[in-house]
Amino acid sequence: MSTQASPVASWETTSAQWVIPQHIVDQAPESPCVHRLANFALGLGDTAQTASQQCACQLLVESGTALDAGCGGGQSSVPLVRAATSITGVDEQESMLQSFAMAWENTGVAHSEVLGRWPAIAAHVVPADVAVCHHVVYNVADIESFLRELSAHTRRGVMVELPS
Repeated sequence: MSTQASPVASWETTSAQWVIPQHIVDQAPESPCVHRLANFALGLGDTAQTASQQCACQLLVESGTALDAGCGGGQSSVPLVRAATSITGVDEQESMLQSFAMAWENTGVAHSEVLGRWPAIAAHVVPADVAVCHHVVYNVADIESFLRELSAHTRRGVMVELPS
């Protein structure tokens, strides 16, 4: 009989190994847990779609609402502009939400922003047709709650993209 760990337990064990020891965090000139806006801001012409964005557009069926969990500056969701009727961005950094809002403001699509960490703020977010979440889950220890709450907040599907 196999004693292999469940995927959730495996994820939790692996992600616990990624934690930066507190004595190193204490010596850092700035928190290594805060992302620099320049790395996540939307650049001009950033509308090429990844495979997960193409799938999200197909789920939007030419029209629908979207949720971007860990939205950063909008790189994961702005390519949905042709299909989204509205978008909600969630991020724990105010500067990311401001950049996200500016990116969506330029599209003319209705948008809203929610400050906080998913899934802790999920109760404050209106459900959407589709959710996207790009390059975020490697910072998530409780993957099961994160994904369950994303699924509970969407009607058509969730597209999660990870770095290779």
